[in-house]
Amino acid sequence: MSNPRFFVKRLTETAIAPKRGSAQAAGYDLYADQSGTVPSCSYLEKMVGLDCNNNAVVQKIVTTGSYLVSTGVAVKIPVGYYGRVASRSGLAVKNTIEVGAGVIDSDYRGEVKVLLRNLGSQQFEFKSGDRIAQLIIEKIETPEVEEVTDLDVTSRGDGGFGSTGVSLINQINIESDRSLAGLKPEDFLKLRMEADAKSSVSAVTDS
Repeated sequence: MSNPRFFVKRLTETAIAPKRGSAQAAGYDLYADQSGTVPSCSYLEKMVGLDCNNNAVVQKIVTTGSYLVSTGVAVKIPVGYYGRVASRSGLAVKNTIEVGAGVIDSDYRGEVKVLLRNLGSQQFEFKSGDRIAQLIIEKIETPEVEEVTDLDVTSRGDGGFGSTGVSLINQINIESDRSLAGLKPEDFLKLRMEADAKSSVSAVTDS
């Protein structure tokens, strides 16, 4: 069986085709085909009401800076796969630059663009030819959707949003157990971390 082919078309003379940095690299580097500046985070303060002493209650709102960067290339992802545009670890660690909205379907033929998001307090400048993200091609399954009236019952049920990480705390009735009332914040945090660690070990054991 032949290996799937990944086709790339350069849309401009300055565009750089995606390429892997090493033989074992999972992602193909994506290059900017333009220069620009990603704005820094902005912090806004909004009054949301008054407290019991008629003092203003202010909510801080953080808005991340973003920039949609052209790569100057179009691609053909093999059928049965999709392209995931992911952040580069170097940019994330050194410049707090991450990538948003990064799914490329196999039937998309438009230009690949990268949404850079700046989570830091300093603006980020990039130049044409800079590596700004990586494209990881992953195999997918697309089963047919079947609507049903009932789903099978599991031990977890509808528990979500961290429900599997609070088992230790759930063993203690916080409202009735007065011993927790005097806990310092750092002690309660330690208890929560122990619960998360215990849940992680349980998950690994179950799998």
